[in-house]
Amino acid sequence: TDNVWSIDVNSSGTGTLTLYARYLDAIQKVYFVSYNDGSPVNLVDNSGLGYIEVPYEDTVEPLLVGEIIYANIPTGMTLLNWYSDNACTTLFDFENTDIISATTIYAGWRAWNYTLNFNKNAPDAISGAVTQSIGDFDGGSEGVAYNSSIYNVATNTANTIPSRTGYDFVGWYLETGGTTAVTLTTTMTAGGMTIYAKWAVKRFSVALNYNDGTSTRIILSSLFEYGASVQTIIHNNITTSQIPTNDTYGFMAWSLIGGNNNYIAGNMLQTDYISTTYTLPDLDELSGTDTLELYAVWRIQYTIEFNSSGGSSVTPLNVWKDSNTNATYNNSNYLETNCATTLSGWIFGGWYIVQDGEVTSTLLTNNSIISQNITVQAKWTIDPDAGYVAPDNTTPLIIAGVILGIITIILAIIIFTHKKGKEVNIRNDDDDNYIPPKSPFDIG
Repeated sequence: TDNVWSIDVNSSGTGTLTLYARYLDAIQKVYFVSYNDGSPVNLVDNSGLGYIEVPYEDTVEPLLVGEIIYANIPTGMTLLNWYSDNACTTLFDFENTDIISATTIYAGWRAWNYTLNFNKNAPDAISGAVTQSIGDFDGGSEGVAYNSSIYNVATNTANTIPSRTGYDFVGWYLETGGTTAVTLTTTMTAGGMTIYAKWAVKRFSVALNYNDGTSTRIILSSLFEYGASVQTIIHNNITTSQIPTNDTYGFMAWSLIGGNNNYIAGNMLQTDYISTTYTLPDLDELSGTDTLELYAVWRIQYTIEFNSSGGSSVTPLNVWKDSNTNATYNNSNYLETNCATTLSGWIFGGWYIVQDGEVTSTLLTNNSIISQNITVQAKWTIDPDAGYVAPDNTTPLIIAGVILGIITIILAIIIFTHKKGKEVNIRNDDDDNYIPPKSPFDIG
């Protein structure tokens, strides 16, 4: 290996010139490229040329490779090993491979595994087993590989699908506000990532079941969110025309339980028509259905007929059996505000109960218990500040009576005068001469 062709320039004379060959070690280039795209792997010691020079028939020291090859590793990747083929099927044998020509060694990358965090994105309790995170930040075997889809991991129903009372799980999103959904094309980013649950509040429809032996059932046009007050729903969304009526029974309220035709305090949902003293459930206290069924509750009712005795008419009133207007209509002044009557020139003195055709001294009040159909009659007293006006349409009779009295007095005077005249005409003196009366009433 020390022989080279050389000439001694200081020699003189003639003779044979012998040249000796001198061999230098052949230098071979070893290229390091990325298997996936063939791009050079930068080598720090040769300005990123992507190769090193190795003497002929020498081997490449793995330690040297490990020390100098650490630049331009693809994002999210870690070096798995070095291979002699681009398919990365055969490991390169650094110890036993003599470099006799230009050689290419392929870097086999492995995607770094990153943590996928699951944020339930809800302050209230969530039931069900929900994985907090998959993987870690150290590139271990756990987690999701960089640049691979996270969709299948995120939608694994055994571990990652949460549940929340009153809400439907919409899916996993990249933001807390739920704008960008996780799909098959959503891939893991370097450093890990967090995805957020998106929720949709459950909505209920409300059905009014008249519960009267008919098939009448009304579905309210609006949907109501989980957590809404059933009391508020009833007050704000059920119109007067939707309140059922019955000739025998009076509507009391809406109930969560069907088939109850009597008053059951524990199951009542109050309306504007009855007491609101009960604690009513909200939709978050109900379960199991997308439709809230409200059943009408009925109670036997009796009718109060009003005889206004010449005053303005009053519509008959229905009151629950063995109850009063206060409880039936949830109004302690219902009679005064809804059953008033007026008559010009007279003062109303209340409604008095009629029994066996006679007006009694029993006054009907808002607390009077009604146990049967009854009739009440108005009581009137003359208004001293107004002219006399007879109640009960008796004015023509009184006028006729007054006229008749006047006529009777006139006739009495005429008759009396006629009789007196006769007595006067027969008065004579002793000589039988006529004596004129002193006055029409002079009877001598």
